[in-house]
Amino acid sequence: MKQCKCCREVNVREFNGIAVSKFCTSCRKEKEVIKKAKKKLTKGYLGKQFTKDKDKCDKLWREAVILCYGDKCVVNNKDCKGNLNTHHVVSRANKNVRWYIPDGVPLCAGHHVFFNESAHQNPLWFRKLMLDLRGLAWEKDLMEKANTAWDKDVESIKAYLEREIAS
Repeated sequence: MKQCKCCREVNVREFNGIAVSKFCTSCRKEKEVIKKAKKKLTKGYLGKQFTKDKDKCDKLWREAVILCYGDKCVVNNKDCKGNLNTHHVVSRANKNVRWYIPDGVPLCAGHHVFFNESAHQNPLWFRKLMLDLRGLAWEKDLMEKANTAWDKDVESIKAYLEREIAS
């Protein structure tokens, strides 16, 4: 008989003098339960639910930004050509502010991406526009929020957005 690598008991199964397993039956069962629990916590398993929640939050955020700032491009506050987009002032890759309503602004497609004076083509022009519209206190608040640790609580973000839309 061989010793179990986990509990050091001498009850590891052998077949023709060769150990069939490195662990005894009780340790092997325990390790399988732990392995299954760890598998459920993997990124792939949690990633599917996170993706659904993230997509829902993205839609809610867009709706909240448009409700908050109006259904028009903020550049000249009238209907511009092109579809209305919502633009993140701080990159949407930053999860701290991705669903934070003050990080969003409704822009027509031209002022969002295509014109020379657009958020993506001319970020310095866009920053000046936003400071004129919202002020330094808004920028300071946004930068503080962007530089904090993200708590990864998508449920509370969803609840925050739903509250803002309802009010």
